[in-house]
Amino acid sequence: MRTPPSEPPLRTPARTLAWEARPARALLALAGPITLSGFSFAIMGVVDTLLVGALGAAELAGVGLGLVVTNGLMGFGFGLLRGVKILLAQARGRGADESARVYVGAGVMVALALGLAMTALGELAALFVPRFAASVEAGEAARRYIAVRSLGMPLILAYVALREARYGYGETRSPLVSALIGNVVHAVLDLVALFVLGWGAAGAALANVLAFMLQGALLWAAQRETGIAFGAAERAARWEVVRAGAFTGMQWALEIGSVAALSLLLAGVSDRDMAAHQIAVQLAAFCFLPALALAESATVLAAEAVGRERSDLVLQVARAARNVAVAYAAVCALALVGGGGLIARGFTDDPALAALVRSVLIATAAHQLFEAVALAGHGVLRGVGAARLSALCALACAWLCTPWLGVLFVRVLELGAVGAWLARSFEFACASIIVWRYIERGAWQKRTRSADLVAPALATQELPPSRPSVAA
Repeated sequence: MRTPPSEPPLRTPARTLAWEARPARALLALAGPITLSGFSFAIMGVVDTLLVGALGAAELAGVGLGLVVTNGLMGFGFGLLRGVKILLAQARGRGADESARVYVGAGVMVALALGLAMTALGELAALFVPRFAASVEAGEAARRYIAVRSLGMPLILAYVALREARYGYGETRSPLVSALIGNVVHAVLDLVALFVLGWGAAGAALANVLAFMLQGALLWAAQRETGIAFGAAERAARWEVVRAGAFTGMQWALEIGSVAALSLLLAGVSDRDMAAHQIAVQLAAFCFLPALALAESATVLAAEAVGRERSDLVLQVARAARNVAVAYAAVCALALVGGGGLIARGFTDDPALAALVRSVLIATAAHQLFEAVALAGHGVLRGVGAARLSALCALACAWLCTPWLGVLFVRVLELGAVGAWLARSFEFACASIIVWRYIERGAWQKRTRSADLVAPALATQELPPSRPSVAA
């Protein structure tokens, strides 16, 4: 089909890539801003935990349970919308820059539709989740938190779609700026909702939703420079976004689901164990996000290499990502073990809870090492188009290890929150071994092609003009 006059023909890019001589430096350059902007989730959770902790262990346990459930419901969307970034990165590798805004519009529409479905599930979950809490007070706090935060799920997922689009362009400044502004606003709203208005768990959830709404609005404004296309090509591209991110979405949903099942198991033990688990979750999120950002950077570089038909660079990217991940995770583990007592006292004045938190953080340290290495491998596999393999490996490890070992450690051996984190450590140890054996052997080259994530629907349609649409 003839290329329309408004759409210039695809240029044939040179085979060299600017970062190929120093992939580790390129990974760090991308991962730094992604880490800082990704803290929007972690910092909000930590602020909620610190402030709600002043209201008591039951309220803290309820908010922790609510966070796990709502993030679990959105987990599929978190993973699926990463397809936007992969499609854009591969398009940039091929020199097909003009199709990018179509993927952005498709990602936003997929996010809104998925968010509405998750809202309905969230309101339903708010009715049943309180039954898993160890006390009536914790159950009521969880119900209020889930009911309010679920209303904001379409906006939160739309923010994720816009953020992934900016990463796909290789642009990390606007997500970073929006995250910094959003977190400052969230902290102020949290203080007002909890200590001025006295809204408790519901106030914490409302502050969370409003902060993400602001971040999404800021990214929407940033996207005006490149435009967001809506129309026939965008509607066709929605399925390409779904196809590119479906396996990653299932991976995220079921991985978070296994964690949610573990949290529900733990919630019935005691409010103190659940509160200690919630503190460990928020601290682990800080360690997790730079490792996740490194994996996302590896995805982008691997996708660019495949799009440029430079498969020889993939192993270089993979090994650089793994080396950086190991060094970073070792620092985190030492900090959690060495500073566990000081960290615990910063979250609670309860001596028994502080002692439990310190023990949990030792188990969390081991978990960080294995998780960082596994994440780097998964990121590379997604970038080369082996998202299905990555998802199957993650799902097998998550559901064959975490829930069942959780029952053994938490209930049978009565290790409580410590047992929960030991179960997760086993999960990521298994995933690390499987993923890296596959990458080092180069087996992915036999099962993936550079066109696996390229949108065939767009190849048969005329794209809209290159100017930004009115909707942008």
